[in-house]
Amino acid sequence: MTIKNYLAYIYNYPKIMHERIYGTKKYGFYYCYSPYNVTIDECYNEYSIDGIDKNDVVLDLGANVGGFAIRVSNKCKYVISVEPLYHEILKRNIIKNKIVNIEIIPWAVGNGKVITINYDGPTIIQTHTFEDIIDKIGYYPNFLKCDIEGGEYYINPENFAHFKRLEIEFHQNEKFGFYIDSIKKTHYIFFTHTDTHLPFGLGILHGFRKGDYSF
Repeated sequence: MTIKNYLAYIYNYPKIMHERIYGTKKYGFYYCYSPYNVTIDECYNEYSIDGIDKNDVVLDLGANVGGFAIRVSNKCKYVISVEPLYHEILKRNIIKNKIVNIEIIPWAVGNGKVITINYDGPTIIQTHTFEDIIDKIGYYPNFLKCDIEGGEYYINPENFAHFKRLEIEFHQNEKFGFYIDSIKKTHYIFFTHTDTHLPFGLGILHGFRKGDYSF
C-alpha cells in the first residue's frame, strides 16, 4: 500500500466503519453493509422501469442485495426476487426498509443441474429451470428483470411472450444473435442500451411487447 493510499484509507476510515455498522442510504432506501452494494447503482443507472404500474407483479431474477427489487417495490403490487447467493443480505435489506411486498426464492436459474458458482470462493448449488420457477410461483408475472450471469441462455425465448416488459442483461457471445432473433419472434421490440460493462461484452436489452407500450 502506498503512502497516498494509506492516508486515503485513514481519511475514509470513519465513513467505512459507520457503513459497516449502520449500513448506507441510497436513493431513499437503507442497505446493510455489503461489498456488493455497488450493484444498487447499476440497478438505477442501467435498468429502465418504464411501464411498471401499481397492479404489476415483477419477477427479479438475480436480485443480488435488492437494488432493483427494493427500487420498484413501491411502484408495483408485488416483487418476486430470485437470488441464490445473497438472499440473506437481501432479506435484511427488505426488513430494514419495512417492505412487505417482496418475496424471496433462494434459487439459481440454470438447467436443473448442480453447478459451482465462483463468487467469494466456490459455492456448490442446485440450479432450477425457469419453468421450475414459474411452476413454484403459479403464474407468469408482468415484468421480468434478469441479471443471472449468462444463465439467461437457459431460458426458452418463448417464455418471454408471457411478459409485458423485459429488462435483461445479456452476455454477448456466439449465441447472442440467434437468441435475440428468437425473442423478437415473440412479438417484442427491443431497445439495446450499451452500459458501463460494454468492454466485457455485456448489455441491457429493454423489451416492450408490441401494443402494450406507446413510444
